[in-house]
Amino acid sequence: MAFWKISLEPMNDKKESWFTKDDWKYLADNKLIVVGNHLYAFKKFINIRKGDYFYLSHGNDKCNGEGVQLFGRIISDLETCAVPKWKGWSQFKYEVIKTTVRANKFYNYSRGWTPYYSDTPIYLVPEEAESDFEYLILFPFFNMKIDPTTHEPIDLDEPRETPAAEPPPQIFPLNQILCGPPGTGKTFSTTAYAVAICDNQKLGAPSDKKKIRPTPRGRQNKIRDVSSELRLRRFHRGH
Repeated sequence: MAFWKISLEPMNDKKESWFTKDDWKYLADNKLIVVGNHLYAFKKFINIRKGDYFYLSHGNDKCNGEGVQLFGRIISDLETCAVPKWKGWSQFKYEVIKTTVRANKFYNYSRGWTPYYSDTPIYLVPEEAESDFEYLILFPFFNMKIDPTTHEPIDLDEPRETPAAEPPPQIFPLNQILCGPPGTGKTFSTTAYAVAICDNQKLGAPSDKKKIRPTPRGRQNKIRDVSSELRLRRFHRGH
């Protein structure tokens, strides 16, 4: 996966090359990018791969163009263009990911992968320049960034789901048996353990001493009355 600049340059005053506004509209409507096989740009065009990302520019101020238009992804392999006007040309099909969110013209320094450099209509963004590409093109024109982990573009305008926090590990096992002769505090301890399990706190913690040991039944009654978390059931072997 790579990032490309693709600039469909406007026809100049001498009508020497490239595209008219009607051409731009036709290509946009059909989501096509075309380059003549006889042009120097074709040598780079053939290196584009299905799944690669690109931004599309219609020239820039330097060549009387309309500037940055959209960010997209190539969805086909290289094909022969079937449009009679462009006989002997090749094409890629693409999908639009996002149209520009700001004024289209680019007023910054000139690099092969920037819109201002009109001599390179097709240009691969070098890996070492991707941070500059993000800063100068992706973010200001599309409000997008590159995910440092997946290397995929991220649309900052789309809401992102926040992963749910994992619950803390259970401190006490849910099934416990407390043994002891009568009067040794089994009922009290059972209530204390039950409240600690509900709160997922260790016995003896400061909050535990305040809530459980002085008034364990009050805490137990509160849980029972408010949230039905805790129920005390007594089973006597004589029953």
